[in-house]
Parts: sequence; C-alpha cells; structure tokens
Amino acid sequence: MEVSIVFISFFATAFGIWFYYLKTRNSERLALISSGAEASLFYSRKKSKNYSIYIVIILGFVFFAIGLGIISGYALENYMIEISKASNPDRFNRDFPQAYFTSIFIFIGAALIISFFVVRRLIRKDDELTRLEMRGSTE
Repeated sequence: MEVSIVFISFFATAFGIWFYYLKTRNSERLALISSGAEASLFYSRKKSKNYSIYIVIILGFVFFAIGLGIISGYALENYMIEISKASNPDRFNRDFPQAYFTSIFIFIGAALIISFFVVRRLIRKDDELTRLEMRGSTE
C-alpha cells in the first residue's frame, strides 16, 4: 500500500510541475500579446541543435564496450583458471571476478575516448554544413 502511495504522489507532483509550467508560460504570452508584442518573440530565430543523436552514438559505443568487456573477461578468467590449476593444483580457485571488472572498465574507457573523437568529428562536420547553408542563403 505504501508503495502505491509513493508512485501516485510522484506522478501527481510531476503532473503539477508540468501544469504549472504550461500555465505560467501561457499567462506570460498572453501578457506580452496584450501589451502589443508580436508573436514572433515566442520562437527563436536560430535552430536549436538536436544532440540526441550524439548521445545515442555514445551509448552505443558504451554498450558495445560492455559486451566486449564481458567476453574478454570470460576469456581472461578461463586463462587465470588454467594458470591457477597449473601452478597450484591443491589450492585451486575458480572465482576470478576481477577479470570481468577490469575488462569491462578498460573497454568502457576506450569506448568513451573513441566516441569523443567520433562525436567531435560529427559536430565539426555539422557546423561546417550549417555555415555553408548560411553563406548560401545570404547570397
């Protein structure tokens, strides 16, 4: 019962904040219109860039790296098990979780570095296309 009260109160709060935002935005616009301002004030002249594609690219690299880290962690764990068997067969240990953790974090770090350079190149290319479009529209 307590869990449902928490969820209901969370969604009621989120709805209240959203409703208050829309209500104040509407009242501000009505006040500007009644004072004689033009409707073009509500729209920005400059296109806002959509950075969601870059976030998707970064997340794709990170999830791919997690998969590679798990696979290489499994291979590294098997290698460590074989070394453990060969060096000390009496005290054989089959649990090497550090292989997974190190592999996953190394691959995530490499993926973030690679995604930084890929996204930076895409942003530069997008900025260059935007400049060419602006230059063409002014001529």
